[in-house]
Amino acid sequence: MKNYFIREFYKLLTGNSWKKTNCFFVLSTGRSGTATLAELLNLSPEIESYHEPPPTLVKERQSAFHEASINPEKYSRIFIKARSGIMAQAKYQNKIYAETSARMTFFAPAIKEICPNARFIHLFRHPGAVVRSGMRRKWYGNNNMLDKYRINPSADDPFFHEWTTASAFEKICWYWNAYNNFGLQFGATIPAERILLLKAEDLFKGKAKTLKRLYQFIGVECPSHDLIETVLKRKVNHQVKGQFPVFAKWEESDYVKLLAIAGKTMASLEYPLENG
Repeated sequence: MKNYFIREFYKLLTGNSWKKTNCFFVLSTGRSGTATLAELLNLSPEIESYHEPPPTLVKERQSAFHEASINPEKYSRIFIKARSGIMAQAKYQNKIYAETSARMTFFAPAIKEICPNARFIHLFRHPGAVVRSGMRRKWYGNNNMLDKYRINPSADDPFFHEWTTASAFEKICWYWNAYNNFGLQFGATIPAERILLLKAEDLFKGKAKTLKRLYQFIGVECPSHDLIETVLKRKVNHQVKGQFPVFAKWEESDYVKLLAIAGKTMASLEYPLENG
């Protein structure tokens, strides 16, 4: 409650100028290093970075996936109500606002229109790793309370008629494809300087070229190697529970299913179409 009143105070101070905040949002499936990215960005004193600030918009992400393009005003209002205060605070403090929550992915078209200085990072990870994580977390299972808010196919999606009989594995493959296909399609609608494609595997490895490109895109100095390593070594939000084989040990039938559902998007993101 205290934070709410503080942010409302900053809104009064900044008026509508919060919309011009220098800001960044991530397009991602989740389970792709979003928490790690938030911590890496917070290494810079010029950035105010959040992973999943409240309200988290868990419920709204599903409806945004289906409706944001046909009812942009509704999702603009939701975004303004949810984020104007925290962005006003960053604006007043002369900070760059960055949010890495995957739940904001389908709000990107609304954000693009509301915030002229908004830029986007499409953070993607190999589907083998994301699907494995989803299976270990029992996504689209019988007892996962958040599944009712997870995205599902629209009527015009080729997978729509298969959904009711599809396995959890196939649904998570579709999930990966839907998020990343959205990211690629949205990225094609904005100037190249407003979007950065960032491969999670390169981020986790701390590749100097990748990190330099990331911080250059944001417009701040890259932190020292030692500071970056302190974050990467912690393996933020690393999953330890649940059982499912790593991609290289999948059954051939599972790999064939993945390729049938997500092969085109995998190729667009330059992942090899082979197991191993």
